[in-house]
Amino acid sequence: MYTFSQAYSEKKNSISFIHRIDPRLKLYGLVICIIMCITSGGATVIIPFLFSAGMVMLSGMGVLYYLLKMKRVLIVLTVGFLLNLLVTTPGKALMLYVKFLIIAFFCSVLIETTATRKLLDGMKKVFHLREETAMTMMIALLFIPLLGNEMNEIRLAQAARGADVTEGALAVRLKN
Repeated sequence: MYTFSQAYSEKKNSISFIHRIDPRLKLYGLVICIIMCITSGGATVIIPFLFSAGMVMLSGMGVLYYLLKMKRVLIVLTVGFLLNLLVTTPGKALMLYVKFLIIAFFCSVLIETTATRKLLDGMKKVFHLREETAMTMMIALLFIPLLGNEMNEIRLAQAARGADVTEGALAVRLKN
């Protein structure tokens, strides 16, 4: 079960060192991590890996927490890895998979350890966004957790009335 929890991130806003870092510094770190992942090859991918692993450990939430949060992202990345095996060598496919995993973990740490408003203020300053663009992104980032919570409430209400919303094809689940 996947639930969106913006409140959890904001509640834990001052627990670890990573939570207290300025969002602009986190965004610069994300850009550097992405550039390092794209340009690195072979054994040099260990540098962004250690950087992301350090962020996960310093956040104080644990690897399992992030794995559960990224369950669907991991599925998409794994399917992409398997499809990539069809067109490239296994070594190249695995390297690309690892690079995307590193970026996904760093993005997850950024989102989970930064309040939405602080993240948007940082994005506005780092990327020199106009006020309208920043407000649009703010509304989108605030709407996604609300949509997730509503979907979860609907699923629980359907399960309470006896509908089986966990098994079967999508059409069958919608019909119930």
